[in-house]
Amino acid sequence: MKPHKKIGAEFNLSLGVIFGKNLHRLSNKFIYLASGRDSLEFIIKNFNIKGGSVLLPAYLCKSVVKPFKDNKLKTIFYKVNENLEIDVDDLAEKPYKDVKALLVVHYFGVIQPNIKKISDICGKKNILLIEDMVQSSMTEYNPRGDVFFNSYRKIVPLPDGSLLGYKSKLGKQVYRRSFMHFVYVKTRLLGLLMNNICSLRRLSRWIYVLCEDKLIANYKKPARMSLLSKFFLRKQDFKNILKKRRENYDYLLKNIKEKGFKVLIKELPKNVCAFGFPIICEDREKIKQILIENKIYPPVHWELPKEISKKQFPVSYDVSESILTIPIDQRYNVEDMKRVVKVLENV
Repeated sequence: MKPHKKIGAEFNLSLGVIFGKNLHRLSNKFIYLASGRDSLEFIIKNFNIKGGSVLLPAYLCKSVVKPFKDNKLKTIFYKVNENLEIDVDDLAEKPYKDVKALLVVHYFGVIQPNIKKISDICGKKNILLIEDMVQSSMTEYNPRGDVFFNSYRKIVPLPDGSLLGYKSKLGKQVYRRSFMHFVYVKTRLLGLLMNNICSLRRLSRWIYVLCEDKLIANYKKPARMSLLSKFFLRKQDFKNILKKRRENYDYLLKNIKEKGFKVLIKELPKNVCAFGFPIICEDREKIKQILIENKIYPPVHWELPKEISKKQFPVSYDVSESILTIPIDQRYNVEDMKRVVKVLENV
């Protein structure tokens, strides 16, 4: 019997991409940086928000908080509900003295339904609105924020890459050149290539962990996106990626039976490109173990940073401690999703 292929984990970069044709151009309307973290560092250094406070949602990953803490900005958190929608009433009641910026996260590809109200609040308070599009990079949406950014590394196999867009004029922009960024890019590239070879995948995983836990923290930020990643980015078939992700999500939505879990996003709007298929589990460790035993590797988005108070934001912790994301990206097809459904039926 042919063994099941692995669903989830890191991307691999096919050598065939090198010889593929360019499918789109990079626009000079945007700035291309090394990662989402680099984009946040760029925003802090170029949009005059130092020396104040920043409003952040009480559901986000540690790497979003770190640039603000490193730059000595005070972080104030606001509530999101169990569906990861922003609690606008709670946001309106926050103290806005010395607040310089407000960050919004569009989770799993879905645009926050109250983004217009949030934009209006920022306009009245003269606050910079930052839109985190990392999980919504390919959703059709015209950002309302003063600045927005994504992370290409999360959706396609690239060593580095983040797009940053902005509405106001910028003066001289601050970048950092770093030998350690060069090391990070080349090491990530090695891992992406090694992941093509079964016997080297364990080592590839080790390289990935090294890059994300160590190397990405050690280069000076913000760094520009590498020329190597720009070369590969031009060759990505984003139309096919959007099609595959929507097909996979729609199949799960129509065929999955909520047994021991519930689906977080029960409807996928037409403009949305899903980042993953999030489920809320009654017993996460049990479901996670069953999936892993069947070579399906669901990440957790996310373990919350220590700065978010469990007492003050219990809903955020309820979600964080029970969420799993089923991979539905462009590497997989409906046959793979059928296997996911079958495995979850036995939970």
